[in-house]
Amino acid sequence: RLAIRVVDSSARRGNAAARNIGAAAARGSILVFIDQDDEATPRWLSSLVACAAGCDVAVGALPISRDWQRRELDQSSTQAPVNSYGWLPYGLSANMLIRQSAFHSLGGFDESFESATDLDICWRAQLAGLKFGYCGESVVRKRSKSRGGFQQHRSFGRDDVQLYQRFRKSGMPRRVTPAIRRIAWLTSRVPMLWQGQVRFVWVRTFGQ
Repeated sequence: RLAIRVVDSSARRGNAAARNIGAAAARGSILVFIDQDDEATPRWLSSLVACAAGCDVAVGALPISRDWQRRELDQSSTQAPVNSYGWLPYGLSANMLIRQSAFHSLGGFDESFESATDLDICWRAQLAGLKFGYCGESVVRKRSKSRGGFQQHRSFGRDDVQLYQRFRKSGMPRRVTPAIRRIAWLTSRVPMLWQGQVRFVWVRTFGQ
């Protein structure tokens, strides 16, 4: 049985604030995070905690629900630590474990970000010399059919700018070629916008 406590985080906006408030109320030595619209598989928690033996920050897998989504976004069926920014690997806070001591040494999630708090804390952890790991057996399923629309992905784009401003001196490269490819993709898909699946991805990519 789990001793469940519900903590009110409405005093501050954003998912980073909610996680920080929850972490401040936690009593254990290990913090584990999952999103409200996700579903944990049976071995999710035990597998993730087992990874904690050798690392300070660990991320699990996050399957993408739809094959067409995966195809359009050029992503694999399960997100392992990725380096799509051409730099350090990272995972998502929807499936993440952080040791309490490491979490506090990093100052928690940065609440100035709208969405990229997970990238930021993964990168800060690695730059601080903390051990970063991946647990492929710890799987979270996305339950929501949508992965966000224009507004959400525009916030992703804003966070990209903030990430580059923060980490460029540490080695994060400027991503010119991917930007050109996205513009080319957006242009080439205009005649196909009558297709719902293409339009869904196009709107999000345009926002970002």
